[in-house]
Amino acid sequence: MQGKFTGTVAVGFAEQPMQFNPQAVTLDGPSSELEKVAYAWVEVSRDNIDKTVQLSSAYKLMDADGNELKLQNVTSTPAAISVTIPITATKEVPLTVDLVDGGGATAQNAKITCSPSTITVAGDAETLAGLNKISLGTVDLASFPETFEDSFKIVLDNGVANVTGITTAKVTVQIVGLVTRKFSATNISTINVPAGRTASVVTESKEVTLRGTADVLDKVKSNNIRIVADLSELGATSGVFEPAAKVYVDGFTGVGAVGEYTVYVKLK
Repeated sequence: MQGKFTGTVAVGFAEQPMQFNPQAVTLDGPSSELEKVAYAWVEVSRDNIDKTVQLSSAYKLMDADGNELKLQNVTSTPAAISVTIPITATKEVPLTVDLVDGGGATAQNAKITCSPSTITVAGDAETLAGLNKISLGTVDLASFPETFEDSFKIVLDNGVANVTGITTAKVTVQIVGLVTRKFSATNISTINVPAGRTASVVTESKEVTLRGTADVLDKVKSNNIRIVADLSELGATSGVFEPAAKVYVDGFTGVGAVGEYTVYVKLK
């Protein structure tokens, strides 16, 4: 079965491909007549529709050139088929990313730009009513000092179709109102030392990048900064290792370290 919808849909709605039941018809007659048939054809016309259309329809037998056939001594079963034209609502929805506060920055310090900024989706009207944004992923504000850029796939929930057809979006997150400064930290320690092991810190000094407002960073001194390495993943081993470390700024709020840090630690 093949078919075409020749009508119109209401503003904010979209038609989906026709569905047929059954999807094929059975013909009986002389082979010389049957060999002329390429497909069965249904054409439906409705105006300004805003919901799924279901109807019973007769059909035409067509040749390979799209011409209707007038056949002799040929019968077709069934005489009519069930036709469904799914109609879905459409909506323009903005794209964004979820932000994780960190490095002295919160969502209030971040400017998000997505390209494209919106896409048009189609789906059940009730589902789309609750869809006010599409999150492309998560960005940790502590992972970059000033500007983050990356491309994200546009992933939609089941039952929601991407009418625009664009499958990726470029995301830029800019930090505004904050500055970064480098400090040399010497207060380096460890936690979660494996049982039966003794830990000593090999790294004596580590440069860290802090972010915050300029007036607060002016007050921060190197002795306010602590670097703590977590040894819980090392297990009962011996040797020199480079575990991940976390940076703390004591006595100040709205200031945090940017980036990832490691230090060298010896276990014996």
